[in-house]
Amino acid sequence: MNKNRGIHIISGFPGKDFGPELKYLISDIGVGGLIFFSDNIENPLQLAKLCTRIQKHALGVLDRPLFLMIDHEGGRVQRCGKPFFLIPAASEIAKSGIDPKKYPEIAAKELKLVGLNVNLAPVADIEPRSPHQFLRGRTFGDNPEIVSRYVLGALHVFIQNSIIPTVKHFPGLGEAVQDPHETLPVIRRNLAEIMNWELVPFANAIKAGCPCMMTSHALYPAIDEKLPATLSRKIMVELLRKQLGYAGVVISDDLEMGAISKFGDLEIVLDLAMESENDFLLFCHDIDLVSRAQEFLNSHMGYEKFTTYHIDSLPRIEQLYGLLDKNNIIPDIEKVKEYFKL
Repeated sequence: MNKNRGIHIISGFPGKDFGPELKYLISDIGVGGLIFFSDNIENPLQLAKLCTRIQKHALGVLDRPLFLMIDHEGGRVQRCGKPFFLIPAASEIAKSGIDPKKYPEIAAKELKLVGLNVNLAPVADIEPRSPHQFLRGRTFGDNPEIVSRYVLGALHVFIQNSIIPTVKHFPGLGEAVQDPHETLPVIRRNLAEIMNWELVPFANAIKAGCPCMMTSHALYPAIDEKLPATLSRKIMVELLRKQLGYAGVVISDDLEMGAISKFGDLEIVLDLAMESENDFLLFCHDIDLVSRAQEFLNSHMGYEKFTTYHIDSLPRIEQLYGLLDKNNIIPDIEKVKEYFKL
């Protein structure tokens, strides 16, 4: 148990090389995974070599690989630039009526080649009714069934290619006007609208075997008047796990965002996030916060609430490991050179 207590933390890191911060996150924190941004990526060859260093170190120190995550939606949210294939925005893809599997097949092949194994996509949110919402362009349209079609196409392709897809942002962020990076959005939908509209793509993804789902940093007063979805047991446990029957992994959206910081100190946020059964706690940039989170987990190791959270969560995380291609955890550098013509 002690060896795996850091497994619930997913962290960002600075730079493009295997530096002291990465060594600290793996050796001392024992993170479950890392999230990559554009600042970590120079080209496919550098990325593949970095993933190789990371996984070899993790296998040596932790005796397990890491979940290496990236936002690879397409459009304005794609961290890997050229020579990676530039995927159109979700809204453009849906309007074109193209086969839902076409672009996920390209994305899965390229991500797997360089050693990334989790895509924080597809977006299952529904296009907003107003032109001012911050998600505009990132959704597959305003029809729940069409959104479901593209979400399920991506799910199937990624799973078949040993890339773990992450459906987001539960229970639906399409109607958010404010950006949760800065403040707390409020989704003023009644319960019937949420159940019969917002939740349709998520419910279909669950039925199709969705292995990983990301939370929404928004308030849904029709369900919980006090807490955003990420920190709400009513939403993440009573609705998602019990009512919809979801048994997979939940990853929080970035806990550094402004939408979350207003709910108190980090320790309060972590306590609520664990109560709401977030298997992975995401910190995109601040390693000091990661250290504080680990200190919190360490100090609560003997508490019944944390022990129950940890024991209940580990089997779900183990299921994710089962989706990885164990024979291709380490990238084949020659294949990367050949594919990208480097």
